[in-house]
Amino acid sequence: MTAGVDRHELRQIIAGLSEGVILVEPDQTIAYANAAALAMHGAESLDELGPTVDAYRDRFCLRYRNNVAPNQYPIERVVAG
Repeated sequence: MTAGVDRHELRQIIAGLSEGVILVEPDQTIAYANAAALAMHGAESLDELGPTVDAYRDRFCLRYRNNVAPNQYPIERVVAG
């Protein structure tokens, strides 16, 4: 995570959510994922998601329930601001 920023409380809150949440830093590194996010990706650790948004995109092919690919990954909207 970004040097000098303490996100301990934020991570505690996110850890308790049933929805999958991934924290992405401004430099597009993946800093944290809660257990729900890891489970929905079939991953056991943050490393399996990839260290960056680019690596994440290469490893996972997003599809909606009707098997249609979105025009843009949700994570792309996040890093675009």
